[in-house]
Amino acid sequence: MTDYISTRWYRAPELLMGSEDYTESIDMWAIGCIFAELLTRKPFLPGSDTENQLKLIISMIGIPDDDSLETIGGGDLNLPKNVKMKEGEETKKFTKKFDKSDKVAKDLLKKMLMFNPIKRISIDEALKHEFFEDLHYDPDEPTTSYVAAFDFDFEKYELSIPQTAEEIYEEIMLYHSA
Repeated sequence: MTDYISTRWYRAPELLMGSEDYTESIDMWAIGCIFAELLTRKPFLPGSDTENQLKLIISMIGIPDDDSLETIGGGDLNLPKNVKMKEGEETKKFTKKFDKSDKVAKDLLKKMLMFNPIKRISIDEALKHEFFEDLHYDPDEPTTSYVAAFDFDFEKYELSIPQTAEEIYEEIMLYHSA
C-alpha cells in the first residue's frame, strides 16, 4: 500500500484516503478499473500521485455525496459544495469516455466504480450481472471466506536467515520427501 508504485491507478478511493480496512470491495474497484481499460483499450485513471489519482477518480465518477465521504472517512476533503453526485449518476466525462460501450457493460462498470465501498457491487453480484448472463455457471465460480488472521501467525516471529532457510527447507520436504 505504498504510494509510489503503478498499482495506484487501480487503488480504490478509500485506500487513497487512508483507510486500512481492506475488503473485497477494494478488489472490485481494481477489477472495475481493469474492465474500463478493456472497454476503452487505454489506461483508465493514470494518476501521477495520490492527490492526482483522487482528482481523476472524482472527475470521472463525480464528487461523492456526504454519506459516501463519511463512510470512508473523507469528510475533511476540500471538495466543492453543491455539486455532489448521487451514487450511480454519470458525469459528462464518464458518459463521453464510454459512449461507444455496450449499455450492459457500462452498467456493470458503474456498479464496480461506486465511490462508496458499501454500495459497490460484490463479487457474487457481479458474476450474476446481465453482462455475464451467457457465461455465468455457479458450479464453476466458487467463492470462499476470508482467511483467518491466525493463519498468518508465522509473520509475528523474527527469524534469522539460517532459521528462515531451515523453515523453507522443512516446508519443501513436506512435498518432496527424500
